[in-house]
Order: sequence, then structure tokens, then C-alpha cells
Amino acid sequence: MHKTLQILIKQGIASASAVYIETMQRIFQHQYLQQTAQERIIEKKILAIQPCFYSDHSPKETPEQFADHFRNPSFKQWLLNNPQHQLWQDKNTTALHVLARIHDLSGIQHLAKTGYPLAIKEAASQLSCLEFMCQMESSNKSNVLRNKQKAHRAHPEHLQLFSTLCQLGAPVSMECLVHVATVKSLLSLLGTVARSYIGQQFPGRSNLINSLASGGASKARESKKTISNLLQQSIQNTDKESRQAIHKNYNKAQLNVIIETISLRIVAQLRAEQKKTTNNQELTQKVMKETKALETTSTITKYREINSNLLEVTHLCIPK
Repeated sequence: MHKTLQILIKQGIASASAVYIETMQRIFQHQYLQQTAQERIIEKKILAIQPCFYSDHSPKETPEQFADHFRNPSFKQWLLNNPQHQLWQDKNTTALHVLARIHDLSGIQHLAKTGYPLAIKEAASQLSCLEFMCQMESSNKSNVLRNKQKAHRAHPEHLQLFSTLCQLGAPVSMECLVHVATVKSLLSLLGTVARSYIGQQFPGRSNLINSLASGGASKARESKKTISNLLQQSIQNTDKESRQAIHKNYNKAQLNVIIETISLRIVAQLRAEQKKTTNNQELTQKVMKETKALETTSTITKYREINSNLLEVTHLCIPK
């Protein structure tokens, strides 16, 4: 009798488990089919959008106009679920470039976490996302492209976007470093680019550059020499094709002058950033001290007022 009861209990549990599993499978299948249907609708809408490109003959069909569609939460979610879809190539852009154009930092960080290639180039601009955002020249000589690059550069969130790309590991080439160091309007990006470049070329010395920003004139000369040596070494460490491309554009003497100039500008920019940080810290401390002093003064004033009121009440309560 006892064994029979155990068998019945086991059969009942097994039957209940089977029903539960089947029910959950149906629920998940329904949700999956529903989600797939919604994604198909979004995909169909995206496919209906014209391919984007930079052309002076069609200045309105730009990647910026295409990217604006992805401000819609449903479109953005589809992008995050399908960053490697074939349609990005068909539309002449990439999921990363789209998110960068709408300044969606959280979306970019999500792509990076999934292993999305941050070095990817789009057909429209022929540039990687980082190259596009620092106004590097392209084989596409369209004025529309250059004007859009300038517009992104002027955006208030540009520096944060650029820094985020660098922090996430977007590759920085020697050409990119030279470009940023030699264009006056881009010098504010030089510290960020230099940190990323040296960190990528020399992973074991990624913290070195932060120590080069402080000290007097002698330390500045030492820092400049250190950076110059690192840049020379990085060129030697690059692959043969990249070295040939560099030496094709510059002879040895020109390259030395460029490296010396870049090294000086990197040190100057790092020291300027350090000074600004120090000034901000000093200003913050000053404000905190003044605030504390005001709070103390206010407390003393209130104490005097209370004390005065108590004396007045006491005086009134004392019988004459």
C-alpha cells in the first residue's frame, strides 16, 4: 500500500510537471512569435527608408536623416537586437554610426559590451565612427559630408561622445593622432586621443601618460621626450603596410619634425587639462569653505536671535 501510494505521488508530480512545462513552452512560444512579428513590422519600415549617402547632388538623403528614425524607441530596440543585420550594409551605414549620430551613449556602450567591432567603417563616409567624429578626411570629398562633420563637432555632447568611444576602445591610428594634433579646432580632443593611442599601443604603460602632466619645465621636457620615444616606437611596431603608408607621405626628416611637434602639443594639452582640473578642485574647495563659513555665521546669528528672544521673555516674566 505504501509503495503504491509513492508510485501514485510520483506519477502525479511527473504529470503536473509535464503540464507546467508544456504551458510555459506555449507562453514563451507565443511571446517569441509576437516579438518576431513586431520586429518584422519594424524591419519592414526600416527597409522602406531610402539608402543614405553623402552627395552634393542629393544633400537631403544623408545618414543623419536616416539616423533620426532611430530616436523612436521601437526602432532603437530593433537596432540593439540586430546590430549586425544585412540592412545596415544595404543602407550604407552601421548600427554604431547611427547611435553616434543621435548621441545615444547608452546604446553605444551596449554594443561595445556585446563585442561589436568599434573599428567598423561605413560606406557613406568611408570612415570609422571615431574618424568621422574627429573630422578626418575621407575619399568622399562631398561638402555635405564635411559640413555634417562640423555640425557634429559643434554639438554640446560631442566631447562626451568622443571620450566614450575612446574609453570603450575604439581604435586610434597614428593618422588620427596626427590629424587631431595638427587641426587647431580639434586640440581639445588631443589629450583624450593621446591617452587612447598610447594605451592601445602600449597596454602595460596606459597609466604613464597621466604622470606626464605635472611638474615644472624640466619635467615638461622629460615628458615630451618620453612621448616622442613612444611615438617613434609605435611606428616601428605597426605592420609593414601601415609603415609604408606613413613613409609614403613623409620622409624621415619630416616624420621626425611631425613627431616632435605632436609630442610638444600633447604635453601642452595634458598640462593645460591638469591645470584646469587643479583649478576646478581649488575652486570647489574654496566654495565649500565659504559655504561652511556662511553656515557657521548663520548658526551663530540664529543662536544670538534665540538668546535675545529668551532674554526678552525672561525680562517680561520677572515681576516688577
